[in-house]
Amino acid sequence: MPPEEIAVLRIESTGRVPVYKVGRFLSTLEHSYNYIYVAHMLLSSSQNRTRWREALASERKVRFALWVPKNDRLILRSVELHSPGHWEFVGKLIPFETIRQYF
Repeated sequence: MPPEEIAVLRIESTGRVPVYKVGRFLSTLEHSYNYIYVAHMLLSSSQNRTRWREALASERKVRFALWVPKNDRLILRSVELHSPGHWEFVGKLIPFETIRQYF
């Protein structure tokens, strides 16, 4: 990733969360990141808009991850495990900015 495209997403958290919820959160965050990454990649070119509609209709969560190049995948950089604590993720700016605006 070029340095100007790298971002850090920091999510503040509190303790006493059931482990299954942490697992679902991480899975949902990764899928959201991958989905937004692929959408941006395909929609940035008018030639790819049809491909995006086809991909959206046919792809599943696991397969969207395969569209994201290895160097651009979401990375868990650090976690502070106290209450309150935080999680830090490293990834591409555009998916992070979209996720930030959603919340």
